[in-house]
Amino acid sequence: MSYKIGMYLRLSNDDEKEDNKFESDSISAQRDIIKSYITEHTDLIGSEIKEFCDDGYSGVDFKRAGVQKLFEEIKNGRINCVIVKDLSRFGRNLIEVGDYLEQIFPILNVRFIAINDNYDSNNNIGVAGTEVAFKNLMNENYSKDLSDKIKSVVRSQQDKGYFVGGWAPYGYKNVNKTFVVDNKAAKVVRRIFEMSDSGMKYTEIARTLNKEGVYTKKEYRYGRKLGCIWSAREVSTVLHNKAYIGTLISRKTNNYTPNKAKNNDESEYLIFENHHEPIVSKKLFESVSKKFYTRKITSERKVVVKEFYRKVICGGCGKALAGRILKNNVRNFICPNKITSVCVNQKISISALKEIILNALNVYINLMVENVDRYKSKIKSNKEVSKDIIKSLESEIAKLEQKKLILYTEYKDGILSKEEYLDKREYISDKTENLSKKKETTQKDCVISENCIEADNLIREYKSKKLTDEMLIEKYLKKVTIYSDDKIEIEWNFEDIFSLK
Repeated sequence: MSYKIGMYLRLSNDDEKEDNKFESDSISAQRDIIKSYITEHTDLIGSEIKEFCDDGYSGVDFKRAGVQKLFEEIKNGRINCVIVKDLSRFGRNLIEVGDYLEQIFPILNVRFIAINDNYDSNNNIGVAGTEVAFKNLMNENYSKDLSDKIKSVVRSQQDKGYFVGGWAPYGYKNVNKTFVVDNKAAKVVRRIFEMSDSGMKYTEIARTLNKEGVYTKKEYRYGRKLGCIWSAREVSTVLHNKAYIGTLISRKTNNYTPNKAKNNDESEYLIFENHHEPIVSKKLFESVSKKFYTRKITSERKVVVKEFYRKVICGGCGKALAGRILKNNVRNFICPNKITSVCVNQKISISALKEIILNALNVYINLMVENVDRYKSKIKSNKEVSKDIIKSLESEIAKLEQKKLILYTEYKDGILSKEEYLDKREYISDKTENLSKKKETTQKDCVISENCIEADNLIREYKSKKLTDEMLIEKYLKKVTIYSDDKIEIEWNFEDIFSLK
């Protein structure tokens, strides 16, 4: 049997609390262990391998993006073998993990391997065993215990004024849970405050830092260029952080797990003034803050053009272009950031852009007409037949899955031997796979039929002339990306209705 392996890796925030554990359970370490295991087992060598990863997620439940993608691939028959470093990587909940090992994976004919626990479902058909169940119970209790202890320790350290976050703000180092000035980065912070105090806008500051190749916070952290850029938001984050005047603010959230954290009310914050050495004076900080609020009030008086709202994007920075009505009543788009060399630097006439989009829409609809005409005759005759075939195939597949479940029950009850169970299960699995492939092919034909009908309705609506230009753009335009070299990319809302490829 050829295997399609799903290699599952998980690292939780709890694992990072102990350096030795973090090293042994790191994502790269898990990956190396699983790859090494595969190369040492002849029945797995040459298998197709897909990686699924959850970095920073607890194992107490299966509400994790990576494991959900793995389950989806299993459901669609694209994975038939799951390998993990140990059972705790897959999950720490006894009941849920047990359900998958004892019921779900055997029914779906999925092999499960937990390397460090010496567990392979091929050698433990349907029975995880007392040792595995006990291991899961220990993992579950460990997870709950550790979570409570960590929360208690973190709150205690926050009460004492310790910094319990991972990375210190740009310009500081985290030394023994407090901030120590990093002189090299602190110079950049002071300069940002001075540039803002001199009247420079956030976008101008960001553009200056990018032009000079100044490391962003992330790049400085890793000591090398990563292709990151300073943005107005990055600059704003620096200018509004009270850490730079020696104040520590903690307990902003009510949870220490990122995907469960919720913001606390400001009245619940813990604030420690004169907590560490400041990088800028309070006078400079307050001056910059005052200028920000003055500029904000002024900017709110500007008139914003509503046409194409947030649909016209700068190809340089990825931000929405700002539509403005100028004094002479000429309406233009312009990039509000202009923080990279490839940002849209010129003003773009809204009327000219509208004409380009409407012409492109007309061309696209005409191409769609050709495709619809090409498929129409085939579609009318096959649509209803295809739906009947799909229903029939689904019914057969459901019956086979039921038979597989009955087989498993008979095996557990001792009616079937291990060999008889495996033979019959493999026969049913092969038959199910063939029916699933036939269903998939028929579904594709059905999708073409439905898409073509929807496309035909769209064409009729467009040619009826009942929609104004503004209504056409609002309904059909998804996004238009503009680049500084006059290149324009248009995406339509109906592109998924009918492929032109």
